[in-house]
Amino acid sequence: VDWFLPWPAEGLQNVSEKFIANFPMATDDKTKKALMAHMANVHSIVQVTTVEYFEKYRRNVYVTPKSYLSFLNTYCVVYTEKHSEIKILADKINNGLSKLFDAQEDVAKMKVELAASEVVLADAAKKSAELLKEITASTASAEK
Repeated sequence: VDWFLPWPAEGLQNVSEKFIANFPMATDDKTKKALMAHMANVHSIVQVTTVEYFEKYRRNVYVTPKSYLSFLNTYCVVYTEKHSEIKILADKINNGLSKLFDAQEDVAKMKVELAASEVVLADAAKKSAELLKEITASTASAEK
């Protein structure tokens, strides 16, 4: 005797709405409603598949209201876990991007400082070359 009668599609839809309607998700209402309909559809497909499984392997697999509730609950748990993991990764990426932008600003400042230092360095090189010429000339005159 099979005590587990299939739920009507409207009942599955109502139960998924009860579970998912107030569940916080990073999506719009249209997508959320489509998800609720999809959850009900998945359960109906599993019910049909269990009949095919029985016909092929002669083993019963029961799909109960409890399994549907467990499916919805597990979806919510997995969604929450994955959403938090993705949020952590997004925060790390955003932190890395801010570091790159800071480094870019620092490089621009260093380029300006380098250009100013090159002018001072060129002037110092010119003075040291003149000084070297004077020293070379005075050393040559001292040797004579």
